[in-house]
Amino acid sequence: MDNLVNIDLNPVCTVANNLIDKLSAAAGWAANHETPERLAVKNYIEEIQKSNLPPLEKAAIISNTKKILKEYNNQNDIVQIAIEHMKADAKPELLDDDWIAKLMDKSRLISNKEFQLIWGYLLAKECNTPSSVPVSLLYILERMDKNDAKTFNKLCSVSLYTMTMGHKSYIPMIISSKLNSFYGKIGINYEALSNLQSLGLIEASISMHDNAYSQTINDTVPITIHYFDETFQLPNEMRKFKCGNVIFTKAGQALCGVINATKIDGFFSEQCLPVWKQQIEELLRSNN
Repeated sequence: MDNLVNIDLNPVCTVANNLIDKLSAAAGWAANHETPERLAVKNYIEEIQKSNLPPLEKAAIISNTKKILKEYNNQNDIVQIAIEHMKADAKPELLDDDWIAKLMDKSRLISNKEFQLIWGYLLAKECNTPSSVPVSLLYILERMDKNDAKTFNKLCSVSLYTMTMGHKSYIPMIISSKLNSFYGKIGINYEALSNLQSLGLIEASISMHDNAYSQTINDTVPITIHYFDETFQLPNEMRKFKCGNVIFTKAGQALCGVINATKIDGFFSEQCLPVWKQQIEELLRSNN
């Protein structure tokens, strides 16, 4: 079959070639150093225009060709983003064929540059750590609109993380009693959270009572909570801490891991630390 898409394989040549081979085997997708515009226009559309086909039939064929070309360009952009963010020890050859086929089928329709970045990052993430991106997330992304993406980005801006066995676990710190004050001011409200829950990115327990969820970490070292460059270490005997009224689903965890969120000054010290300091005081009182 003719190759249609231009891919620069220089940055991480070996793993990039492995990814291209995997895409070809699993989804019938191919890449070439010639540009898709040159191939499509020079080798096909021009021939149709010179043919003896009726004008209406020519127009239909050319229109369909341009549609296919655009879809390949969308896929090309996403694959290129993935290649740029793959690690040197990535294992694209281990990717599940069905997962690859679904991603490539859905990504052909993604022309928005911001969404292409997300899809590209997710492909890179799956190559770097196979089975880290659930198939359910691919279906969720297909249904997300710009407002959903904007809300999720804001949610990532108020998300913390802990480290367990070298892996990050992301925790959105949403306190329901402050939805109409602090969180409302940054664009996170009940309706927006309900939309993310309907998509399957979060689970929420919004009520008059704060701290509906807790995070438990069974480890021998003290729990350290991270927020960008800020950290807070809990007492060694404290293996559980309050984390608000929202938690990420597995799909939400995977998506949060590729979002380039912006730190909110004062959030960690003013909204988070008081919750845990109160919990520490309660623990100390109960031990006395």
